[in-house]
Amino acid sequence: MTTATQTQSKPLGVIDAIQRGFDLINHRLWLLLIPVLLDLFLWRGPRLSPAPWLDARLDAFLAQPELSAELPSDFLLMLEETRLMVNNLNLFALLTGLVTGLPSFMARQGTPATAPTLTITETWQVLLAVVVLIPIGLFIGSIWLALIVRGMQAETPGWGATLRRAGWLWLNLGLYLAGLTAALVGSSGFFALFLTLLLLVLGSGGLTVLSWASLFFFWLILWVGIGLSFVVSAIAVDGVNVARAVWRSLNVVTRNFPATIGLLLLGLLLTEGFARIWQQLSSRDWGIPLGMIGYAYIGTALVAAGFYFYQARYQHWIGLTKARGTRETRETPH
Repeated sequence: MTTATQTQSKPLGVIDAIQRGFDLINHRLWLLLIPVLLDLFLWRGPRLSPAPWLDARLDAFLAQPELSAELPSDFLLMLEETRLMVNNLNLFALLTGLVTGLPSFMARQGTPATAPTLTITETWQVLLAVVVLIPIGLFIGSIWLALIVRGMQAETPGWGATLRRAGWLWLNLGLYLAGLTAALVGSSGFFALFLTLLLLVLGSGGLTVLSWASLFFFWLILWVGIGLSFVVSAIAVDGVNVARAVWRSLNVVTRNFPATIGLLLLGLLLTEGFARIWQQLSSRDWGIPLGMIGYAYIGTALVAAGFYFYQARYQHWIGLTKARGTRETRETPH
């Protein structure tokens, strides 16, 4: 007979979590419907391009005579690379939901150049597009995540409960995205101010400190990003708010760091490996639809695997905590 302690000592492994994720999708292929339909829109639908807006502002900036001799060549090259990147940008890719993890082959591949283009020329139009498309994308992603959780549950809940979960996800993912944006902008501004003061005080001697500080900032963002790996999982699976989700994610990651890194690396290997294959095949007529379905299949299975992994590891931690508390209570003399 397996005791509770023995069961608690064997949490769900990385391979088992990924296997469960693929098993879920194999039995519920309809979970691929939302990402595939979104990719079809990005493939055959119009492209919303902010290129004219950016081109006008870059040209006005470069036309200033006092700047023509002061700008270094590296900076000019960076501006041209930015211009090229924005020329290929489709703002409708914001419908993928950003933090939801909704897989989109066409958002990665880029909209075909032959697609009809809707151009944006004014700043208010760019802001309006971002303000409208991001919440819509979060809502689409929230419905998709709620459907994945619905498929995971032993007793299938009603559609009303699923829609309420999607609404809760939409609210908290919006708060999460807003918090990430504010934190990134604030930390970047603080870091830029710190580096400017450093160079003013130390002069050219501060370049070495500058490189080390930049490296530290990079690793800090990386570690924080890893610590937040299961925020979306906690909101979707446990139905907690974003603050509790951050706390739970940090606890699960710190207590299962090697396994978390293994899950993230294996997911990255599967995603990037197959994406390169599908990108090679996309030059053929049937390659793009194949890439859409394949990318949606891998991405959805990995999101489900993350849910299973988080759920098992969090319950394992709670079980150990309760068992430890019970044992201490029994050992306390009365």
